Amino acid sequence: MANVEQVEKEIEHLITFIKKLGKKNDKGQYVVKFGTLFDDDEAQQIFEAIVGTLKAAKKRKIIKFKGQILLKGAHDDVPITLLQQNEDKEEDNNGGDNNNNDNDNDKNQNDDQKQGGD
Repeated sequence: MANVEQVEKEIEHLITFIKKLGKKNDKGQYVVKFGTLFDDDEAQQIFEAIVGTLKAAKKRKIIKFKGQILLKGAHDDVPITLLQQNEDKEEDNNGGDNNNNDNDNDKNQNDDQKQGGD
């Protein structure tokens, strides 16, 4: 089971690096080129076998890329698209595109004004 846990941990690292090194496309998905990911010094220190991690993440439909496997040099310009977890932490914490937090704040302010506003 430790192997499965290690793969899951490496997929989480992969998601982090795709967000760090990539840019959002018009669908709001992070995209990074394989060469950019492969050549990143920090990523090289984290991943034991980045190609295997990519294959495992693709199998779980977390990412997509063309082909079955990516090789350094030949596939440096192949885009890797993150299919899940494309939300930014700032959006999650501050409301971002989701205005529920703003509505809650407005409601709380209105409640405060009703209670002590006379």
